[in-house]
Amino acid sequence: MLEKESDACYAETILTEVGLTTGYAAIGGTESRIMNNDDKTPAAFLAELGQALTTREGEDAELARIVAEHILTAAPAEDCVEQAMAAINTLAASRATPPKENVDG
Repeated sequence: MLEKESDACYAETILTEVGLTTGYAAIGGTESRIMNNDDKTPAAFLAELGQALTTREGEDAELARIVAEHILTAAPAEDCVEQAMAAINTLAASRATPPKENVDG
């Protein structure tokens, strides 16, 4: 949910990066400027949005990939949130485990 104007600007920036044109919509109960492009199918739009999130500087690419894979799809699985949560938990566990040192004896 967008809670402040900067969130709306952030969403607009992401959508602009995938080459969409300006429109308006309600997101999370807040009217916000977003993009609209009739030339793209929902699947193409979501794929481009996911790609933009994973390649955006300063973003967590691994987390964005999980969201793109499980949530940002034209036909998400019924249990997409659970699948995304499981993938996020796996990612968190791998990040919490310190890397093993390679010791040459």
